[in-house]
Amino acid sequence: MYRSYTTKLNLATAQKNSIKSLMKNTSDKKNYRRLLTVLQKSNGRTFADIAKEHGVNIRSVQRWISAYLQTGTKGLEIRKTGGTKSRIIDENREIMLSILFNDPNIFWLYQKHMESEVTGKMSYRRT
Repeated sequence: MYRSYTTKLNLATAQKNSIKSLMKNTSDKKNYRRLLTVLQKSNGRTFADIAKEHGVNIRSVQRWISAYLQTGTKGLEIRKTGGTKSRIIDENREIMLSILFNDPNIFWLYQKHMESEVTGKMSYRRT
């Protein structure tokens, strides 16, 4: 069971106003929620209460507060991941696309393969 810490996060009036200003100017609801949790914690709310209200894990709220304490509002911003890199190098991609679009039989086979991904059936008859 989680402990509900009731320690209040002490923020100066200028800090609270800065957070409120950022909340008004953001269109990202996830960022808004993170900013709101900081304000709620500064009002003496427990981690558990805040987590329950927002429908997130208590650990998420603790991480957001910790990130705010370490780096300010920059720590609350959503970081975008880089994603996975393609294993096909540009040189090979050009060759593959050239073959695919210049040979009608290969394009037809590719089209059938893509249809089978959707339907789950592979038909090799030409229509």
